[in-house]
Amino acid sequence: MSDNAAIRTENLNLFYTGGHASQALKDINIAFPANRLTTIIGPSGCGKSSLLKSLNRLHDIHQNTRIEGEVYLGGEPVYQSRRPVPDIRSRIGYVSQKPTALPMSIYRNVAYGPRIHRSLGKAELDDLVETYLRKVNLWNEVKDRLHSPAAQLSVGQIQRLSLARSLAVEPEVLLCDEVTSALDPISAQKVEETLLQLKEDYTIIMVTHLMHQVERLADHVVFVYLGEVVEAGEARTLLNHPGKEATRRFVSGHAMPDVALRATA
Repeated sequence: MSDNAAIRTENLNLFYTGGHASQALKDINIAFPANRLTTIIGPSGCGKSSLLKSLNRLHDIHQNTRIEGEVYLGGEPVYQSRRPVPDIRSRIGYVSQKPTALPMSIYRNVAYGPRIHRSLGKAELDDLVETYLRKVNLWNEVKDRLHSPAAQLSVGQIQRLSLARSLAVEPEVLLCDEVTSALDPISAQKVEETLLQLKEDYTIIMVTHLMHQVERLADHVVFVYLGEVVEAGEARTLLNHPGKEATRRFVSGHAMPDVALRATA
């Protein structure tokens, strides 16, 4: 799988160094296959979102964190890169679980990132905005009100707008952190349908608590427990025939022990 990895980690460790010092990620070595949808699963508080945010240096904005190890985007390091951090983040998009519209029009929400990273004329921006609103299945719903405030959209529409805004800077990898958790079932279904279409062009890595969602969407699954990757593999195999006891307990809905079982068969 590593030969086809879009992004991978090497001996990745994350430490919180504030008043309650702790290690959130422990020696993470994982490769995420290109043009596949990978879900990261595990109990609450066990490092799923910490791992996701480490992939595009979102922990840099917090003073009381320390990263050891490396993340590679293709063959290029993310942490030891000479590129400016905004350039790195433009290659690794991120959508949070809370649908967020920038305080501006629908049009300007999508055009915001491209305007920062490139010099584009109005015709080019018009085409770009339409292209990415179409990619997230939102164009037909908003094409007649592009210059209306984005905050007037429904929560589900705002989440798809957030996807469009992330895609508009043309990332190679898209990180999604529980992106349907705040949505009603119909809106969540629309976002899921969008993600299934997007994986043809992007590598998608998604944190989710919903096992039915994993079954519907995932090509690949990574199970994280107590800051460690316990098991990773093809979704069908890992969900139906897990190789580790901790994985078996989690996917079957049983209580988890308070120690990691990475080495337990």
